[in-house]
Amino acid sequence: MLKPVTLQLGEVAMKEIIDKTWKRNFRVFESAFLGTSQSAAKCTIEKSSLMK
Repeated sequence: MLKPVTLQLGEVAMKEIIDKTWKRNFRVFESAFLGTSQSAAKCTIEKSSLMK
């Protein structure tokens, strides 16, 4: 039987600024998620800033 193990993780720093790399990665994700058809061109992802 598996035994639970508790780990203490170090501090994580969050970056608030959306940089060029994030924007590029989001465009790649959006293209893969929505597609590249004419119908997909009419779609948007609202509140993309929440996907940080």
